[in-house]
Amino acid sequence: MKRLPAKGGRTLRMARYDRLPTAPVPLGPSGATPPATPLVRMDIDATMSFYGLYVAVNQQVKNNIVACLKSVLIDLDPEVAFS
Repeated sequence: MKRLPAKGGRTLRMARYDRLPTAPVPLGPSGATPPATPLVRMDIDATMSFYGLYVAVNQQVKNNIVACLKSVLIDLDPEVAFS
């Protein structure tokens, strides 16, 4: 995963290489070097969009979570749940 540079805007530049073609010459026992193939690099500029949500937690939800956690702790170790 690439990170956006700090204070660098919303555009990220990444590199991608084209696939190599199928080898035109089979490798034989002679040890000859096959012909060279150029490697083609493409730069890709990605513009980031940011999305977000938040969850408003009220006291009742908090109490339900605590009750669920206590029941899990009781199953694991009853002494820890009530300490």
